[in-house]
Amino acid sequence: MMIPLTPPGGSGVAEIGATSLYSLFVPSAIVGVFVLLWRLIFYYLNILLGLLSSLVIVRREFLARAKKQR
Repeated sequence: MMIPLTPPGGSGVAEIGATSLYSLFVPSAIVGVFVLLWRLIFYYLNILLGLLSSLVIVRREFLARAKKQR
């Protein structure tokens, strides 16, 4: 839910908030790694999945149009 609400320049606020929240449950020695994993999973993985989905859809549409023209 935070991704659409975070402006491009305000992503550091999300990390600070996550660090504050996770420091309650995770030892302070590894909270930085935990926040990086959180960002990787919940932000960059969504971008990658969206890219792959878009490529599949574009390929399917391209093949459907090529088949129609034959």
